[in-house]
This record gives sequence, structure tokens and C-alpha cells, in this order.
Amino acid sequence: MRHRKSGRQLSRNSSHRWALMRNLVTALLLVRKLFDTIAPRFKERAGGYTRIIKVGWRRGDAAQMSLIELVGGAGEAAAGKSGGAKLSRRARRKQAAKEAEAAA
Repeated sequence: MRHRKSGRQLSRNSSHRWALMRNLVTALLLVRKLFDTIAPRFKERAGGYTRIIKVGWRRGDAAQMSLIELVGGAGEAAAGKSGGAKLSRRARRKQAAKEAEAAA
């Protein structure tokens, strides 16, 4: 029986699981966009390039879901002024009205 044994085995032995994970990570990171456009933003950063955020449980099978993202490099401030989540249509209208008032 498999009682009190944590983790996913993915129908593989441990060495095959490790190889699978290594290959998946390598495939994820070996894209041209990463080295041509994203890497220059992190040139001055010493480490800590990613952030993992737990987003809850999947509804169908109750698997824990997480989001992996690249943390801010030098170009993040230039990428967007909102500084985070996208604004709703109403919030964008309010922001545009405030900017118009400030400009007038």
C-alpha cells in the first residue's frame, strides 16, 4: 500500500522522474525570447529571478495550482505603468479622467 508516501510518482522510477523534470525545465528555459529579450533585463541582478505564487486548488481534481513568474528586472517599470494587475474598464476610465483633469 502507498500510505504516507508524498509526492507524485508519474508512473516512473525516481531516476526517470528526475530526468523528466530536468528535461521539462530545460525545455521551458531554452527559448530564443528568453535569451534575446528577457535576459538583458536581469543582467545586473545577482539572483532570485523567479517567483512562485500559490493560486489555490484546481476544481476538477483538487490539485494545488501555482503560478511561476519572472521577477522585476530593469525593464519592468518601462513595460507597464499599472505596476501589477490589469485594470478593469471602469478603473481605466477613472484613471483616464484623472489624467485629463491633471493635464487641463
